[in-house]
Amino acid sequence: MKKQLWKHKFQKMMALCLTFIMILAMGLTTMAAELAADSTGTLTVNGLEEGVSVTAYKIIDVNIENGSPKDPVYKWTTDVQQWVQNKYPDYIGNDRAVSDTFLGLKDNADELKTFNHALAAAIKDGTVTIPEGNQKTENAVESAGQYSAVFEDMPIGMYLLTATGGKKIYTPTTQYILFEESNGEWVVKDETVAMKGAEPSIEKTVTAGTTVAVGDTVEYELTVTVPEYPLDAKYVTLAVGDKLGEGLTLNTNSIKVTCDGNEINAEGNYTLTAADDHSFQIDFDESFIQNHAGHTGLKVTYTATVNEHAFEDGALNNKAAMIYHDPYDKDKTIKKDVDKEVYTYGINIDKVDASGAALAGAEFQLKDKDDAVLKFTMVSEGVYRYDPAGDVETLTVNDQGRLELQGLNVGTYRLYETKAPAGYVLPKDGSYVVIVLTDAEPDGTLDNGTKATAEGGIQLKENPTMAKNILTVKVVNTKNGQGFTLPKTGGMGTMLFTVAGIALMAGAVVIFAVSRKKKTQQ
Repeated sequence: MKKQLWKHKFQKMMALCLTFIMILAMGLTTMAAELAADSTGTLTVNGLEEGVSVTAYKIIDVNIENGSPKDPVYKWTTDVQQWVQNKYPDYIGNDRAVSDTFLGLKDNADELKTFNHALAAAIKDGTVTIPEGNQKTENAVESAGQYSAVFEDMPIGMYLLTATGGKKIYTPTTQYILFEESNGEWVVKDETVAMKGAEPSIEKTVTAGTTVAVGDTVEYELTVTVPEYPLDAKYVTLAVGDKLGEGLTLNTNSIKVTCDGNEINAEGNYTLTAADDHSFQIDFDESFIQNHAGHTGLKVTYTATVNEHAFEDGALNNKAAMIYHDPYDKDKTIKKDVDKEVYTYGINIDKVDASGAALAGAEFQLKDKDDAVLKFTMVSEGVYRYDPAGDVETLTVNDQGRLELQGLNVGTYRLYETKAPAGYVLPKDGSYVVIVLTDAEPDGTLDNGTKATAEGGIQLKENPTMAKNILTVKVVNTKNGQGFTLPKTGGMGTMLFTVAGIALMAGAVVIFAVSRKKKTQQ
C-alpha cells in the first residue's frame, strides 16, 4: 500500500513536470503572464496530531530566467548539492541539474523513500545545513476535526517534509509547489499532502486475578506495537517495563518475551533489568526493532503475588510503559503509560447492643463458602489481614467493638460469633452471618450484589453499608435477663416453701398432741 501511494504521488509530479517541459519545448507563446521566479503557493500538510510541528526544507529549485524556464529546469539547491553528489551521484548532473535517474524514481518508490530518509537524517544531524531562508516550520492547528500544518508563501520548487512531536513517528516525505496552466496563464497551484505516521502502542491486560486476596497470583500481559523508525534514523530505541505497587511482589523468573507466540531469547534481542521486587525494564536491541518495525505481535508476560501491603492506599496500583525516541533528536524521548488495576476488599464488623452502643470482648471466626476457617495475621488491635499462611483463626474486636478484616477477594463468607461480650448471650449453635462481596465489573467498588444476612439466632442491627471496597456489618448481642426469667434466691418462691413447711410442722404437732391425750384417757 505504501509503495502504491509513493508511486501515485511521484507519477503525478513527473507527469506535471513532463507537461511543463513539453509546453516549453513547443515554444508556446500564447501565455499571457510570464513565469516569476519568486512566485509562491500554499502547502497544506494533513494527517497530523496535536503538538506536532512540520518543517519544510527546500531541496530543488525551478530554474527561471527572464520569465521563462531554462534548461535544466530543475536544479538541486546549493544547500544539498554536495551531499547528493557524494551520496547519490547518479541523481545529479552538471550545473546542479536533477538527473533523469532521480526523475525516473516514479517506478521505484522504495528507493525514493530511502533517499528521503537519508537526506532527513543528514539534515537532522548537521551533515547538511539548510539556511533559514530555505526552511520553514509550522505547528499543527486543528481545523474541521483534523490537525494540519499550513505553509503560505512557499516559493516554487520541491520540499522535504519532516515532522516531530506528538506520539507518532512520521515518515519523511516530499512535496512540490509548481506552475500549472489555467485559462491561458501560468499560475501556481496550491498543494495538499498527507504525512504518514505510525503510533507505537502498548496495551496491558490482566489475564488472571483482577479481583484478589492476599497470597493470590496476578497474571499480566503487555502487547506492544514496535515503532516504525525511518530507515536512516539516528536514534532507534524501544524500552518496555512495569512499575508495580507495594502490594504486589514481582515474580522476576516469570518474565517472558514472545513474538507471534514464539518465545524470544534475550541474547541478541533485548536486555532485561529487574530493578527490585516491584519493577522491571526490557530494552530491545536496535536490530530487533528495525527487523520488527510496525509489528503488533510482540508480547511480554509476567506474574506478581499479592502481598501483605495489598490493603494500603495505592498498594495495588501499577503502571506499565513503553519508551521510544524521536528518530533524529537524542534529547527527546516519548513515553506512553498504561494502567491496569487489580482490587482487594474488606469487611468491618461492629459489635453493638440492642441500643447500638459498642461492645468489647466479642470473638469471631470467618469461614469460606465451604465452611473452612480462614486464617489471618494480626495487624493491630481489632485489625486482621487475610493470610493463607497466617496463624490466627480467632478474631477479637477492639475496645470500640470494631473488627476490620482486610485483603479479601470477592465471594461468599460465613461469620460466626464464638464468644459473646461479658454479660451478653452467645447466639445458639448454627447461627452465622452470610456475607457476599461482589464487584461484577471490577473497579474496586463493591456493587449491589453485596449483602449480609443473618441465619439462625444471630441478629443484625441494621442493613449493612458499603464504602468503596469495604462492607460494614453491625452484629447485635442480647444481654442476660432479656427475653427470659429465673427465680431469685430469697424471693417469693423460697418464702412459699418456708410457709408451707411451717404449716406442715404445726399440723404434725397438733396431731401428736391429740394422740397423746386419747392414750391418757384410756
